[in-house]
Amino acid sequence: MFIIIIYIYDRNAVYESPMSLHIILLSGMDAKDTTEYMLANGFTTDVVLENQIQRYVKTIGSESPIRVTIWVALNTPLTQKLIVGIKYRMKNILFLYHAKKPLTMIRAHGWYKHVKATFDCSNYSMILASTIAKTPAPNKGYERMISHIANKFIGMNNSVVPHYAATLNKIFKQF
Repeated sequence: MFIIIIYIYDRNAVYESPMSLHIILLSGMDAKDTTEYMLANGFTTDVVLENQIQRYVKTIGSESPIRVTIWVALNTPLTQKLIVGIKYRMKNILFLYHAKKPLTMIRAHGWYKHVKATFDCSNYSMILASTIAKTPAPNKGYERMISHIANKFIGMNNSVVPHYAATLNKIFKQF
């Protein structure tokens, strides 16, 4: 058995301004749903692929622009191993799930458990986010189940990780 650790070299890291933000988006959704989420949030030509960690850059704001770099990874065994390669960028983590597919929230919780077991998360800002649902939840039991799983995302100081259903631009302001 071979263990390969790959470190990703970012040649632009030296030239980054203090007005830049790196967010690791760990998705519990499949590639199709994550691509649709990225397209709905202004990333027009990007396709998310499985077993890869992809980097997307977007500039937001007009008066004082901020360069936002999003590192997107789907929950697969390979990407769980590769995430070590970008640990120097890990400070802001967004766990993403689909509002109408509870299995994706369980996968996002798998990402959460993996990150907590692998890294020292004491200085990380973590947010749990869902896609924006176009229809209401089917019943109260569904809402209780989502709430129960969301309460298992325990952050620093034994507080629950914030949970949002908003666009990426609104979530960026939380970091």
